Amino acid sequence: MGKITKRLIGMAVVVCLGCASMGEKEQTGTAIGAGTGAVVGGVIGAATGSKNQREKAAAGAVAGAAIGGLLGNRIGAYMDKQEADLRNAMASTISQNNATIQRNNEQMLTATFKSDLFFDV
Repeated sequence: MGKITKRLIGMAVVVCLGCASMGEKEQTGTAIGAGTGAVVGGVIGAATGSKNQREKAAAGAVAGAAIGGLLGNRIGAYMDKQEADLRNAMASTISQNNATIQRNNEQMLTATFKSDLFFDV
C-alpha cells in the first residue's frame, strides 16, 4: 500500500469520526453533502491525471467528501439558527398559543398563526 493510499484511508477515518458526534438531522445533511462531494471529487480527480489515476481519484473523492461534508454541515447549522431565531422572535406569540412553528422536512418551516389578522397598519 502506497503512502498516498494510507493517507487517504486516514483522512477518510477522520471524516467519518467527525460525523459520529452529530445528531440525526445534521448527519443527513452532512451525508448528502459528503456523498455529492465524493462523487464530484472522484470525477475531477480521475479526470485530472493519466498517471496513478486510482490514487488521484481516491484523493479527489476524499477531499470532495471532506469539503462537501463541511459545507453540508454548515448549511444545516445555518438553517437551524434561522429556526431558533424565528422561535425566539415569536416566543410570546407561541407561549399564548396563537402560533406554532413546525419543521415539515429538512428544508421547510411552517409558521401557523391562529389569529385572523397580523398586519400592522
